[in-house]
Amino acid sequence: SRLFYRVYGYDYINEYVYYPEKLAGMIREGKLISIVAALPGGRLAGHVGLVRWNEEPPVYEAALGLVDPEVKSSGLFGRTFDRAMQAASETRMQYCFFDFVTNHDYSQKLIARYGTRDLALLAGCQGKSTQARLERIGIGKDPEGMDRYSILLSILPQVKKPFGSENVSCT
Repeated sequence: SRLFYRVYGYDYINEYVYYPEKLAGMIREGKLISIVAALPGGRLAGHVGLVRWNEEPPVYEAALGLVDPEVKSSGLFGRTFDRAMQAASETRMQYCFFDFVTNHDYSQKLIARYGTRDLALLAGCQGKSTQARLERIGIGKDPEGMDRYSILLSILPQVKKPFGSENVSCT
């Protein structure tokens, strides 16, 4: 919860991240697989989660990814995300889905290398009040005058027919 506050203040789009007991409950119930990067003293410096959205068939979202802006990343987020993708490959699921803002080039490049398939572009669907400021997290400048952000929705199929018995091409 402190890590989310350091990155987003109280503006993160999912308010449950600000309640440690809610996060702990999600982990206990199997609704969240939490991958963390910690500093030697135990303080969390990064996080990526796999959030279960459906039990049967099992569907997960790679989400809740962030790195403390006070910690020079030097690949920390990429390594944490790689560990989350390893956990996804070891977890029974139909597919893992991703949504990421289109103004954050690094997130698109990072996710694409795992073989994801783009499904939709949700144009202008997120207000800037809930979007991490690129300058604040140390990865560039936000475009001036941008009030809305677009989100790209992608999946990583984990089975041959991720959407059921219909043959869906993911090439």
